[in-house]
Amino acid sequence: MLQGRYCRLLACLISLMVAQITWSQGLYWETHRGRQDTAEVSRFYLLPKMFKEVSGDGGRVTIVRLDKDIKYEINPREKTYTQTTFAEMEESLKKGQTKLAEELSKMKDKLGKMPPEARKMLEEQMGALMGKSSPVTKVEVVNTGEHATISGYSATKTVFRRDGKDMITFWTTKDIKEFTAFRDEFTRLIQRNMAMNPFAREFADAFGKLDGFPVQTETGSSKETVTRVEKRPLSASEFDVPVGYTLKR
Repeated sequence: MLQGRYCRLLACLISLMVAQITWSQGLYWETHRGRQDTAEVSRFYLLPKMFKEVSGDGGRVTIVRLDKDIKYEINPREKTYTQTTFAEMEESLKKGQTKLAEELSKMKDKLGKMPPEARKMLEEQMGALMGKSSPVTKVEVVNTGEHATISGYSATKTVFRRDGKDMITFWTTKDIKEFTAFRDEFTRLIQRNMAMNPFAREFADAFGKLDGFPVQTETGSSKETVTRVEKRPLSASEFDVPVGYTLKR
């Protein structure tokens, strides 16, 4: 009987240990923006439904908690933070769109007097802010077939194209096996965040079509390159606001 109890207790402990290991195994990576000798290094942490970015100079920390439907912006230097729920962000976005629609209605006469190209650009920008899209502004996901070695990883080039113009270029790799278990989680986090940005939400669906881990991202003249990726034991507490920080209203 004692032996049976011991075995059951041992099995229970092993199960708990495995569960803890599974939960604590997160993904960590670093990116460089700019020239290698003057690069800004940012750090990223990922657990299921939790994401944290620490800016290059450490002056800003962004935490997204899908398990709480909340986003924190933290200022370590001032020891302050702001918090916004996704519901609040969506409500704020709707109010802004309503106000913008009213302003646009008042501008109809002025728009008619603008040069065609300038009018088209303004209407597209206003449309993005108002959550409108059209076949003209549909984002294409173009796999170019180009290959390169970036940070030691074999990568392929994918372009997000809108109106025939390259908007964002991703170099993705399948060499980072650690990313496989986190791919869906990472995609959901990025898409949810993009959906809150009027100028980025049109790329949200496209992001889900990327094949592999984005080891380099190019937007205009800006280039961000991943230089280090690893599995790392992470605690959920690392995705909380530090004790002693003041909430800014």
